[in-house]
Amino acid sequence: MASAARTASRAFLRSTPATSSFRPAARSARFALPSQGFRAASRRGYASEAGEAKSSNSLLWAGIAAAGGVGAYFFLKGGDASVSSKDFVPSKEDYQKVYDAIAHRLANETDYDDGSYGPVLVRLAWHASGTYDKETGTGGSNGATMRFAPESDHGANAGLKHARDFLEPIKAQFPWITYSDLWTLAGACAIQELGGPAIPWRPGRQDKDVAACTPDGRLPDATKEQSHIRDIFYRMGFNDQEIVALVGAHSLGRAHTDRSGFDGPWDFSPTVFTNEFFRLLVEEKWQQRKWNGPKQFTDKSTGTLMMMPADLALTKDKAFRKYVEQYAKDSDLFFKDFSNVFVKLLELGVPFTSKAEDRYVFKTSESNNPLTQDYYEVLNLPFTETPTALSKQQLKAAYHKALLKHHPDKAPGAIAKDVQTTTSSSLPTSDTNSPSHTGHRYTIDEITTAYKTLSDPYLRAEYDRSLRLDRARVAEREKTGTVFHTGLEVVDLEDLACDESDADGALWYRGCRCGDERGFLVTEQDLEREADHGEIVVGCRGCSLWMKVLFAVEDDDGDEQDT
Repeated sequence: MASAARTASRAFLRSTPATSSFRPAARSARFALPSQGFRAASRRGYASEAGEAKSSNSLLWAGIAAAGGVGAYFFLKGGDASVSSKDFVPSKEDYQKVYDAIAHRLANETDYDDGSYGPVLVRLAWHASGTYDKETGTGGSNGATMRFAPESDHGANAGLKHARDFLEPIKAQFPWITYSDLWTLAGACAIQELGGPAIPWRPGRQDKDVAACTPDGRLPDATKEQSHIRDIFYRMGFNDQEIVALVGAHSLGRAHTDRSGFDGPWDFSPTVFTNEFFRLLVEEKWQQRKWNGPKQFTDKSTGTLMMMPADLALTKDKAFRKYVEQYAKDSDLFFKDFSNVFVKLLELGVPFTSKAEDRYVFKTSESNNPLTQDYYEVLNLPFTETPTALSKQQLKAAYHKALLKHHPDKAPGAIAKDVQTTTSSSLPTSDTNSPSHTGHRYTIDEITTAYKTLSDPYLRAEYDRSLRLDRARVAEREKTGTVFHTGLEVVDLEDLACDESDADGALWYRGCRCGDERGFLVTEQDLEREADHGEIVVGCRGCSLWMKVLFAVEDDDGDEQDT
């Protein structure tokens, strides 16, 4: 899942020396927060625009250009420098490669306050497309004119330079794709990678020069209400239902005071595409925030969320409100309607030569690369939903047989013979998931990793949780044809409340979006068990959401151990 990729790896966690202690107040003295450097890289945040970059790749790409332009990049990346936009006719597979490259950057570029560029890529695609005027036929995604001033300097586009810069390495890697196609494809990719619906997409946009820049004022003004909303969206050709569905993109990201002037996230899961924006609009009580910024509203329950006047206008207007209520109750309906209208938005004013039925539906990174390799399959052992005991002798026997079976020197005939021997063994096997059934060959490293993981009770327990979640996603995908994403929120131990009244030791807890005020529970015994790892993944006891809790261990004398 993409959200899992937005966290620092365990290897990084283990190799990062602790430089300072961040012990939560009135908590167990044994457990504290990770080092400042680690927290900065992995804490949960909210962003619809990227913040100021902590480091920039612009000099790197300038250096590559100086060394030989696109040809130098392709040489370094193993690409074909002979490819050009003149004589190259890209296929669906070529666009899938672009999608994969964007998804890869989304998973690995985590140096922003929510750990994902996804929301800002959606905003870039939205704002590049939302300038369309159906009367004049100007604006829209065809042109990518936000590359130029004055359009790039319009107030509504503040902060989008970081999204454009984020995509520059992709443009260098695939020089044949236009900026217009790249920006819209990136928006579709971000929606899918953040758990949203499939966004069918087709190429055909052409870049334009500065003369095609649109005037300021074509994008929505969040300080205004119903009449302004309709003026803006009707100009593009949308109806009331489509307007409400499009505004549902506010389920992602947040506003920033140094850009829009507003401040805060719309919901509690700003990097997971959901219908929470609508549910909160309907169910939460909103009160005007007292501060020195523009008029905005905050939720009465926590005081941490934000709605703009244009958001609340959707609940004041009867025609708008009926769709808000529908989407608040029916996530599937919202996903379907959002997909349809987002596709329409991205295609406004584009003179396609292809037909609508020729649109591409891209495979997500999760469907291409399952999160969890099946170590039970590697060792030809059974896996059940309830934990089963595996003796050291069983594991060693399975390990040795796997090494023999998949040895590089094994000929196909020898492998077949060995399969029969293994099947007749008294060792428990999985008939449907065994290597003999799949015919898959495993490397020595894969077999060794599987053995070490399943031999360690704690590693096996954590691995089993990941495998069950991965299998649930696959089952849901096969059942519905869509990719199943379960939110994995990443928090520090400090973010959880602590109850030290329990006789068995301290208990940490946190509420879940499902309504369970103690949905996520972490005991002192849980932390002791995962002390070497510095992190623990727990599932909500009332729903399918998961949470990763980061922590560090302190010695009795107060010195923090490296984790």
